[in-house]
Amino acid sequence: MTGMAQNEKYQINGTLAGDEFKGQKVYLYDVVTRKAMDSAMVVKGKFVMKGESAQPKMGRLQVKGTDGSQCYLDVVVEAGTIVADPKKDVLKGTKLNDRLSQFQMRLSAENFGSQLDRYYKEYAEAKDQKAKDEAERKYDSVDAVKGKVESQLSEELYNENKENILGCYAMQVMLSADNMTPQRARELSDGAPRSVVTYKPVKDILERMSHLEKTAVGKMFTDIEGVDFETGEKTKLSTMINGKVALVDFWASWCSPCCQEISENIVRIYEKYKDKGLMVVGVAVNDDPAKHAVASRNLAISYPQIIDDRGDGARLYGIDAIPYLVLVDADGVILSTGLRGAAIELAVREALSL
Repeated sequence: MTGMAQNEKYQINGTLAGDEFKGQKVYLYDVVTRKAMDSAMVVKGKFVMKGESAQPKMGRLQVKGTDGSQCYLDVVVEAGTIVADPKKDVLKGTKLNDRLSQFQMRLSAENFGSQLDRYYKEYAEAKDQKAKDEAERKYDSVDAVKGKVESQLSEELYNENKENILGCYAMQVMLSADNMTPQRARELSDGAPRSVVTYKPVKDILERMSHLEKTAVGKMFTDIEGVDFETGEKTKLSTMINGKVALVDFWASWCSPCCQEISENIVRIYEKYKDKGLMVVGVAVNDDPAKHAVASRNLAISYPQIIDDRGDGARLYGIDAIPYLVLVDADGVILSTGLRGAAIELAVREALSL
């Protein structure tokens, strides 16, 4: 990968207007290590950062206002003077940052974010299942278009920058698309420069895609070790499933959609079909045990649960968002993944031959 000579200097001349940012500290984080590389105080609406880096790397400027608002802006930390305004999404001054800014502006011009926020709010505030389904349909429709546009723009960016850090960034964006599949991920990564496929964010996504493929519909379920929520003893997912048709729910007490799915569907489905051969197992993902216990009581969960204390569950199933439900037949073969809403009961009935 081409890069700066050893310890070449960069300077970021930043602007942040507004009383909410007066005296606040702006941080520059390394995207890979997630550690702060630099910081500067906002004085009279301005901030300046100066430093050195052996080669260009992806960074993120981030600041929190006194009113609780937050601004962030992805930048390429490279030799030269970089002009940035995280509040107004302004980025320019060096070759790679000019190109990154062009990509970001073309993507933001599509206004997908506000549309998705609106439909997410409609879903959360829906009074019945019909309204939820309609909000979800509209959300998915916009999200599909967003994925296509994002893939097209990031592929253009990648093809122009395979040998520099923007190529790594573009590959990460492409692989992060909601419609990405393990097969497509392999196609994109095959033949890519080593510097791209070994770039940690890209490498992590490729690993997740590999786990998704191993736990796809038609494959045997992957066992998980954890702690039995009721007994506090070590246990396995296979022990709790015990050869039954099983609905495995990856969730957390801090996840509102998770709790909503449990209260509206999963508890009811378990009570309705447990005597017909259904087992439900909850898998607590990245959760605080005390908060998990409170949520479990409030949600009246009566089925067994595993505390995934090692964090293996989400990794082994390639999960990057919860709730995530996996339906397994009595032989341990995965029948469905990613079930939500009314589709859960339909899949359960079919698995039980009802």
